[in-house]
Amino acid sequence: MVFLKDGSMVSDKIVETSKADKHRNHKGMSWPTAAIFIVGDMMGGGMIALPIALVNAGLIPGVAIIVLGAIFTGYTGLQLGDCWTLMQRRWPEYKELCRRPYPEIAFRAMGPRAKHFVAFCLCLTQFGIATVLTLLASNNLSNLLAAAVGVQVHSCYVILLIGAVVWPFTMLKSPMDFWQAAVGAAVSSTVAAVLIVAGSIHDAPVCAKVFSYPDFSFTNLFLAYGTIAFAYGGHGAFPTIQHDMTKPFRFNRSVWSSYICKKFEPSTLYLRWHAFVFCYACSQDRIRCTLSC
Repeated sequence: MVFLKDGSMVSDKIVETSKADKHRNHKGMSWPTAAIFIVGDMMGGGMIALPIALVNAGLIPGVAIIVLGAIFTGYTGLQLGDCWTLMQRRWPEYKELCRRPYPEIAFRAMGPRAKHFVAFCLCLTQFGIATVLTLLASNNLSNLLAAAVGVQVHSCYVILLIGAVVWPFTMLKSPMDFWQAAVGAAVSSTVAAVLIVAGSIHDAPVCAKVFSYPDFSFTNLFLAYGTIAFAYGGHGAFPTIQHDMTKPFRFNRSVWSSYICKKFEPSTLYLRWHAFVFCYACSQDRIRCTLSC
C-alpha cells in the first residue's frame, strides 16, 4: 500500500510501475561530488569522537562495532538511494524541487503522521549536532587563540562569533549550491585524522612503556555504541544529496565510494588500530579533555 497526497491509500498494483527512462536533472552534482558530500557529512565530530569510543569499548569490541556499523549503514544508504529513485519514477512531482525528501519517503510508506514524526526527528537531530559542533569549535578556537597569540577569549563569546559566521551559509537553497563546503569538510576531517595519527606516532615511544587496557564493562560499551552511532549519523541528508545530483540513479556509486574512502583510507585505518595500540593509556585523558572541556 502507498499513500497519496489526499491521504488515501492505493495498492502497489494500481501505481504505475512500468520501467521509465532514468530521470536526469539539468544541473546538479556529479556522483563523485555527491560522494565527497557524504564523506563531509559523516566525517565530522563523530569521527573525532571515535578515539574515546574505542577507549570506552576496548580495542577489539570497538573495532568490531565500527565495522558492523559501516556494513549496516552502508546497506541502508544503498536502500535509501533505490527508494528515492523508485519514488521519482512513480510520482513525477518528486523530479522537481523537493526540500524534504526523507519525510516524503516516510509519507509514502506510512502516511502523514510518519512524515511529521520523521521531520521532527530530523530537526531535533540537526539541532543536537549543530549544538555539539558549535560548542566543540568554540572551545577549540578559544584554546587556539590563547596558545597561538596569547589572547584570552571566553568560549561563550566565541560561540556568538562562530554562529554569526556560519548562519548566512544555512540560508543557501540546497546542497548543490554549497558543494564547496562538503569538500572543505572532507579535507579538514582528513587533516584532523592525519594530525591525530602524527601526534600518536610521536608519543608512541613514551606511551608504550605505560600502556594498559582499562577494565571491560558493559556500561562503557554502551556509551561507546552511542558515540559510534553518532559517527554514522547523517542518513537523513542522503535523499537530499541524491535529489541534487544530475543523475540521481547513480547515487549507489556515491555511497560505495564514500564508505570505501571513509573506512579504508590509510590514515583513518592507522588511527583506529595502530595508534591506539601504542598510545592508548596516554592519549585517553587528553582525548576526554578535548571533547568534554
